[in-house]
Amino acid sequence: FGALDVELVDQAHRALGDGHGDRVLRVIAERLRHATRGSDLVARVAVDEFAILLVGVRDEQDVTSIVARIRAAITRPVVLRAAEGTDPSPAEASAGAPRVPDAIALRVSLGVAGADSGSSPTALLQAAALAVAHAKAAGGDRVVTFTPSMSARGADRLA
Repeated sequence: FGALDVELVDQAHRALGDGHGDRVLRVIAERLRHATRGSDLVARVAVDEFAILLVGVRDEQDVTSIVARIRAAITRPVVLRAAEGTDPSPAEASAGAPRVPDAIALRVSLGVAGADSGSSPTALLQAAALAVAHAKAAGGDRVVTFTPSMSARGADRLA
């Protein structure tokens, strides 16, 4: 099971407007579709968070390979503007509209939790989300695999 937080999506929505923010989300969804296998399940669970259920994984090498594909796909820049010399969109041309960059580079924090991380889908998602939190706390833009010690530290912080 994997959870991922795509950094800068929320900021893109706020800074560039819903149109460009929605474009970024559509690109992310398409990239996730191509980076995962047909048997995997991908769901958007928050503005910039996705959950991925990897079905039929044979071993840790499978997970490593899929996670590497996901990370590589998401971190490629998302083109927001057409090539030089094209007309700007009406939103870009209007006075006071934010300057839209040609592309936006995204960062992704990925948390991975295996079947041994919990006995229910909810427990797996919580474990993967806790791994994402650890990835972000370590500076973001990285992959962290859940370990049982994360649960103990997380519970200590909540107490």
